Amino acid sequence: RARVEIQYLIFLSQNTRIVRKLEAKEISYLESLWTNFNIEDAKKVKEFEAKINHDVKAVELYLRQVFKQKGLQKLSPFIHIGLTSSDTNNIAQSLLLKEFKNEILEPTLIQITRLLKKLSVQYKASVLLARTHGQPAVPTTFGKELINFLNRLQKQHFKIKNFKFEAKINGAVGNYNALNFVYPKTNWMEFSTKFLRKLGLKENLYTTQILPYDNLIEYFQTILIINGILIDLSSDIWIYSMLGLINFEKSKKHVGSSTMPQKINPIEFENAEGNLMFANSSIAFYQQKLLVSRLQRDLTDSTISRTFGSTLSHCI
Repeated sequence: RARVEIQYLIFLSQNTRIVRKLEAKEISYLESLWTNFNIEDAKKVKEFEAKINHDVKAVELYLRQVFKQKGLQKLSPFIHIGLTSSDTNNIAQSLLLKEFKNEILEPTLIQITRLLKKLSVQYKASVLLARTHGQPAVPTTFGKELINFLNRLQKQHFKIKNFKFEAKINGAVGNYNALNFVYPKTNWMEFSTKFLRKLGLKENLYTTQILPYDNLIEYFQTILIINGILIDLSSDIWIYSMLGLINFEKSKKHVGSSTMPQKINPIEFENAEGNLMFANSSIAFYQQKLLVSRLQRDLTDSTISRTFGSTLSHCI
């Protein structure tokens, strides 16, 4: 949120006459406020929020305080000018999810697919009896079965890699009302498009007060499919282990069972299955709820979207 408010202010100064042209050293300082933002800064924001009971306004008040300390108080009125809280929030959320995609999700997928590729080559000639309907069928190889999962994951990874996050910055009900009234000569649709693209986001110009969740649901749906593929893989590995077709490496330090030390249980696959199923139940709920918002806005989505982080943590 602090990043969005600061970059909005800088962009106003560079692309309109509303805010004076900022000097390079001023821009550098303002950028440092969000790049160096830490837990102590967050606590100061929360102190404001405890008094006024508004999360986004608390960020604005915190920035006003910092600006005053640096003699930049004349910029304070323009920090949030013409925006609605949802403008700040939806952009911040899209940036967070994009950061998660680039820094956490994709590297994890690459790690898994590389390992699957390595194992599929290693066991390409390891013959086992395939089973259909649980009954003995015809031969396959363990490597071939792993390639099936590799192929499925690579298709979904391609979708994730090329996914474009949307955002909007168009005021109280999506019509630029305040900005257009006060500064009618500025093309605010063009302005918002340029601003969002600079942040690496795709503009959505047709919204109510909130950004429709259609775009984020598409993102989560792809993650749901990835989770489903990994649940399938975990389940199959568990069954191959149960049938005695594969064995797990035994650590000299780990204890497989408190009473049966000979056991090597497939606990990592069981844990993965449980976590992925839990995450998918949340994603299924997102699909059901977040596509619906009463008229121009209701707040039921706000508390739900705060669970995105924990859901994605279960995925990982």
